[in-house]
Amino acid sequence: MSDYADAIEPHHAAMHMIREAIGELFGPVADLESEDTVLLRGPEPHHQAEAIIAALQKVAAALAAERERNATPSID
Repeated sequence: MSDYADAIEPHHAAMHMIREAIGELFGPVADLESEDTVLLRGPEPHHQAEAIIAALQKVAAALAAERERNATPSID
């Protein structure tokens, strides 16, 4: 392995664990990009981070929408 690959391997493993946790906790709501899709943008850790942040933003938006639906009184 190259020095770069050796250096980022622990970070890649950690990002993979985070991706798995997001998938297990939030499932399709997170709509997390596949690792292969992310790799098309590049192998650097910040590409994985961007995908994870986007997924968490989708989860936050879904939760906010759910709270809004529950807070709005229905007219019967």
